[in-house]
Amino acid sequence: MKYPFKIFRKREMHKITCSECDKEAEVPFRQKRGLQVYCQECFIKKSMQRKKEEKHKEEEEGINEEKT
Repeated sequence: MKYPFKIFRKREMHKITCSECDKEAEVPFRQKRGLQVYCQECFIKKSMQRKKEEKHKEEEEGINEEKT
């Protein structure tokens, strides 16, 4: 019998030091050299900041299109 959902096994957690706040945290993947890794709190902050920047950029592009 097949189930309509996947059964997930518990993921192995890896300790990291947040690139933003230097706090120790655990993530479900191994950190690759040279790549920044964030704790959950900083990841959310960065994500919100990126969304605001994208929205602002879209608004500016809309204004520039209206002028031409």
